[in-house]
Formats: sequence, structure tokens, C-alpha cells
Amino acid sequence: MRTILVTGGSNGIGKAISVHLLNQGNNVIIVDIDETAGKQITRDFPKQVWFIYADLRKTKAAAELFNQIDQHRLSVDAIINNAGKGMTRNLTELTEDDIEDAYGLMLRAPLLISREWIKRRTPTLTEYGRIINIASTRAIMSEPHGEVYAMCKGGLVSLTHALANSLQPYNVQVNCISPGWIVTGDINLSEADKQQHLSNRTGYPRDILKAIDYLLLDDNVFINGQNMIIDGGMTKKMIYVD
Repeated sequence: MRTILVTGGSNGIGKAISVHLLNQGNNVIIVDIDETAGKQITRDFPKQVWFIYADLRKTKAAAELFNQIDQHRLSVDAIINNAGKGMTRNLTELTEDDIEDAYGLMLRAPLLISREWIKRRTPTLTEYGRIINIASTRAIMSEPHGEVYAMCKGGLVSLTHALANSLQPYNVQVNCISPGWIVTGDINLSEADKQQHLSNRTGYPRDILKAIDYLLLDDNVFINGQNMIIDGGMTKKMIYVD
């Protein structure tokens, strides 16, 4: 089995990814600021999980993270850049700190984590390596006041194909998953909510996990630099106001 680093792996989709990979027998390095939730997963899988607290908004966080990994002599086989935070802010009230925090977490951190990881690898055509970036359909569609989130997720989609080009000599496949409406908690869904999707339902973490499994397959090397949109067809349905 593999050793897989999951950022934002303590809650939401990230937690679902971490637990799913652990149930498959993989070792998982969870990177998050939520120590309570992260350490609970560690207690549930004491021999497979290593939780690292890191505030990925900080520029030095990625280097410090991999220094810790080096000290424990761990070798990372795959990275899932999942850490993120929803943000809706009226444009006139948007602050520089809002922009910097979102950019640092959702765009700069995936780049710096990828950089630190590849520093520790030797170009070869035989090693296994995967990077999966978790973006959002907000990269291609928007609602009002979502400029910063859309900017970061759109940048992450572009970063994906840029990394795929640069990491070709390392035999690392880099792909992106853009989830649509994924339900991770207990909410009451209306029939109208469901009908916005061509699949007649909202999404669930299991829909994302299937794509993760596919992209992590050993022999799945011909999908590279791509953005996989998993949204039940929501971005393909035109909705008019009567």
C-alpha cells in the first residue's frame, strides 16, 4: 500500500478521503489545523495515521511540513491537495487579509507542497507518483460575492496542467477534481435542490472517492493534467427564472 499525504484531511471531503484510504490499508499523513478531529482519526487508525498540525496559509508551512516528514524518514507516494475554505464576501468589503489567507491556503500551498515533494524525488520513468488537486466547479461558474474563492479554484485548475508538464520527467501524474454540490453534513434538501442536477440528486463524498481511487490506480498513467468535474451535470444545465 501507499503513503498518501492529505491536506485538510480532518473534516468534510478531506476526512472522507483520509478514512477511505485508511480503510484500504494505506498509510495517511493528515495535514490540518483541526487537531481534535485529526487526532481522533489517529486514534481510530493508530498504526496507519500520522497527524501534522500545519497552518498552510503561512509561506514556510510546506517546507516545515516536509522537514518533519524527512525526520521520520517517510516517503510520500501521492499528495491530495484538499485544504480549502469557503468564502463569500461582498466585493466592497473584501480585505487584503481575506485575499491573502484564501490565496495562501488554496493556491500557494498546493504549489509549495508540490515543490517540496519533488525536491525529494529523482527523475525516473519507473517510480509511482500522483498529485490530485481538489478544486471546485466554482472555477467555471459563480454566484455573487465569490470572487476570491473562484479565483483560487480557477488557479488550482491551471496549476494542475502546469505541474503535469513540469513533472513529466518524474513520472508523476497530476490531475484535478472539481466537485459540485457535495453534501457532507445533515441538511434538508428540497426537490428543487435535487432537480438542479441532471442526475436528480446532490453529490456525496462517495462520488469523489470513486474518482480518487481511479486516479490513484498504479496503471492509470494516461490521464494527466486533467480537471475531472463531478457535479451531477449541474454545470451543464441551464436554469431560467420563470
